[in-house]
Amino acid sequence: MAWVSDTSKDFIINESDRPDGMRKEDDFSPPSGFKTGYVERDLEAYPVGSLYGSSTISDFSKNVPLIPMDQWPALLEEQERNKRRLSDIRMIGNKGEPIPSLDQNGQGYCWSYSTCHGIMLTRAVQGQPYIRLSGHSLAWRIKNGKDEGGWCGLSTSEAAKYGYQPVSTWPEKSMQGSKYNTEANWEVAQNFRIEEGFLDVNQKVWDMDLTFQQIGSCLLSGIACPVDYDWWSHSILGMDLVYVTNKFPVTDIRCWGIRIWNSWRDSWGALGTGVILGKKAVPMGATAIRSVPYYDGV
Repeated sequence: MAWVSDTSKDFIINESDRPDGMRKEDDFSPPSGFKTGYVERDLEAYPVGSLYGSSTISDFSKNVPLIPMDQWPALLEEQERNKRRLSDIRMIGNKGEPIPSLDQNGQGYCWSYSTCHGIMLTRAVQGQPYIRLSGHSLAWRIKNGKDEGGWCGLSTSEAAKYGYQPVSTWPEKSMQGSKYNTEANWEVAQNFRIEEGFLDVNQKVWDMDLTFQQIGSCLLSGIACPVDYDWWSHSILGMDLVYVTNKFPVTDIRCWGIRIWNSWRDSWGALGTGVILGKKAVPMGATAIRSVPYYDGV
């Protein structure tokens, strides 16, 4: 039997969307007291999502080769066998232990936490020591202390300018920006900014996206992708491609899924992660984080 990804230990977020024709209502509710914070797209005004993309393939391919989908299964099998998926690196990124999931603590800052997770994971990919970052810090700065929703394009753009403060300078989940929103603290945050990333700077922050093939090429290249989903009203980090079934041509979206990292603590899903299947795995908005500065905390 041809190889497919091992999802036996995964939390399948939309189990009813397995490609067997069976569907039912799904409950994607956050834990009690939580909200997501993603702002739904005005589809009439902005109808193009990341199924088509806003970054051109030619511009994207100058930096990361666009990998043909017929090569994905073999590359993914090798990546999984060698434990080089982003989820594998997350599991050893804290001195051989898993990097703990972040906790957005009920504020509508998921759009900031998806990028914050991406920077932490990119540090691990680059062999840097685990330093926990405050997802609240950049969100508070962007929103001037208001508990408001947004998109991963907004946090990615601003993270390239300002970065995230570590929890040592902005305590985790704190809304006391008047105390921690200082110039000195943001100088520290420069060590946790996005150095290189992929987003279309000509697009508004709510309309930044990549095609599914671009996202898959990034994930197979070890590049984390913050992703936004209208159907979930949520923004999370995309970590791995998942090859769900070989019953269809590899260009069929039903073959694929994305393993995501959520900001609802390790108690959610499988240690804070889950897998989204098929059409629902195609995000409305997406960016990618290629590199961050080196900083060991000294």
